[in-house]
Amino acid sequence: MTYYLLLPNDTEAEAISLGDESMGTFYPDQGMSVLNTIVNDQPEILEKVIIMNDNKKRLTLTEFFDILSKLTIRKLF
Repeated sequence: MTYYLLLPNDTEAEAISLGDESMGTFYPDQGMSVLNTIVNDQPEILEKVIIMNDNKKRLTLTEFFDILSKLTIRKLF
């Protein structure tokens, strides 16, 4: 399962990959760095951020972090 980050005013085609989930492991991608930057530098836009999986299901940040909490996360880059 791949997860994507959509920023305010982004279309699905502009989504940034957060990473892939496979066999109990999450493999972060560039979008995790972007999300980290938003959390630290622009937290006011977090309520407008959308997380979407490759089935186009939209998740809240809480739902996404709940999923991550159950996975082993590989080191980012």
